[in-house]
Formats: sequence, C-alpha cells, structure tokens
Amino acid sequence: MGYKRKAHIVFLSAANRLSLIAEQFANSLGSQWLVGRAAVLAAGSNGTGVIQIMAEVGLSINDEPLPLLDATLLQWADLVVTMDNEARAACPPLPTGVQLRHYPFADPDCAQLTLAECRQIRDQVRARIEGMVGGMKLLQNASAE
Repeated sequence: MGYKRKAHIVFLSAANRLSLIAEQFANSLGSQWLVGRAAVLAAGSNGTGVIQIMAEVGLSINDEPLPLLDATLLQWADLVVTMDNEARAACPPLPTGVQLRHYPFADPDCAQLTLAECRQIRDQVRARIEGMVGGMKLLQNASAE
C-alpha cells in the first residue's frame, strides 16, 4: 500500500549550512518517501567550503541565504530535525502533530575547519539521513505485507 504522501521534513540549524547538507541528502536519497527543506534560525555564513564538499559527492548547492524558520514552514512539516545544539535550544514550540528529532552535529564552517573535517561532518550527516530513509523503506515494506 505504501505511504499516502511523502513525509515533510524541516532540517533546522542555528545559522550554518548543516540543514542544507541534510536537505540535499534527504531529497537525493529519499525522494520516494520524503520532501526535505532546510531552514535556519538566523542568517549565517555563505558556506563556500560546504559548496565544495557537496560538489565532491555530486550535489550542487548555491550560496543563497537559507530561509528563516517561520510558522508557515512549521505548519507544513511532519517532522523537524534540529541539526545542532543551538537550534535545539532555540527551536520554537511545534504545532500539534509535528514531531521533533535532534541530530547533533558540529558546525561545518569550512573557513575554520580543514576540508577533511568538513568532509567528515558531511559523511556523518549522510549516514544519518541514510538511516532515516532506510527506516522509511522498512515501514513501507511492512505496511505492504
């Protein structure tokens, strides 16, 4: 039978590009089961290094500012995933029925980290998203039986 519709997931970071990394992996790896959107609590760095490390895995992102979290995005969401401790602490109350998960990662400000460190964070985010998508696949398979 499968899902009635794709899950709507907001990836939230304080002011960095973690949410964009998660959105890109979610939409490329799990597009059959979910729609991911990135959001931030405050405008942050441009993420030039993040653009480079994502290009290395075949995902193209740009330097545009990420959308700020707002009530409309929260109403759209089924799940909000906070990507760093600051986002978790400052996350506003969620509408009824919206779930919250916390995936704590270090800030991938590649201007302050080595590229190897940025790649490690990218790969950790990818592994977490692969786990999320794998869980959705299992649920779909179980509902089909």
